[in-house]
Amino acid sequence: MAKKSEIIGEFIVTIHDNGSVEVSRIYKVTKDALKEIWTSNRKEMPEKDWTTQEWGRQVLKEFCGGAKEGVIGEYSVEREENNRINVIRTYKKTMDGLREVAKELHFLPDPKQQGWNTQRYGAVLVKFAQTGEMPKLKEENISDITKKEMNKIENKMEKNMKTVTLRLRGDGMRLDIFDENEDVIDCQNPGFYDGTIYSICIIDENGETEVDADEIEDSVSPYDDEDNKFKWLDICYYGDENLTDIESIHGIQTKVEGEVRIEIPADETFDIKKAQWMCDEIALPEEEVPYTIGVIYDGKAFPIELDIESEREVDDDELWCR
Repeated sequence: MAKKSEIIGEFIVTIHDNGSVEVSRIYKVTKDALKEIWTSNRKEMPEKDWTTQEWGRQVLKEFCGGAKEGVIGEYSVEREENNRINVIRTYKKTMDGLREVAKELHFLPDPKQQGWNTQRYGAVLVKFAQTGEMPKLKEENISDITKKEMNKIENKMEKNMKTVTLRLRGDGMRLDIFDENEDVIDCQNPGFYDGTIYSICIIDENGETEVDADEIEDSVSPYDDEDNKFKWLDICYYGDENLTDIESIHGIQTKVEGEVRIEIPADETFDIKKAQWMCDEIALPEEEVPYTIGVIYDGKAFPIELDIESEREVDDDELWCR
């Protein structure tokens, strides 16, 4: 029975009753995990990149005899009834996993220099993730950390930030771009239709709370603050000069899920009414379609990370044809 588990980014650090530590990783981008499995087993990459579902089928076929689930080294792969692919990696070398967790936390002290074994290092990282509190370091090793790096640690301790997650559900559209041979040459999934997020769940230290989408303020577009640049999604523009190799553009209406992880000071209470949608547009030859791709909270911009596997096709509409 597990003593405690802490979710840190993509990682889950579990400390069992006997003090042993286990590190698992649930990939935000499932395709990345499937590619890791493929390349680590010295398989040649396909000439044309597969979709996540195709990667899942090929990996299960190659390494698990076509079964719906299997274990491949450190990776557990499962294909659900709706063809959604799940991948969990459990590190055999726990220290390697903990070092990756430390990178996620920007936690700099080296366990070898500090004399920490796996159990101690795991406990230190979990406590740091929960409280921002640094352990007492060996004096002879402090000099190995630069002043700049120590300042980063001290700043994190002073701010003591916490993460609030918004889990979103709504309507989106996938753009499939076809050539004259009716082959898909590009595929875009930009985000939610503007104003069609119909379910919001706030996840914080108090648990999960459902709220009305109408409690979010109106959209703002674009957001361009010199002190807080937002990394816009790479959405293609399909103007007349870009259509040489394109025969048609189809819009596949879908049901989409997404998450936004918002960082706020640990001593503050999250207020959904302070959140604002951030929009970008897809420019097609005959129209511009706005999509929600991020959230601004308290003057800072946070991107929406889509769960592409959550797509459920509703309708197929030809938006443009040569």
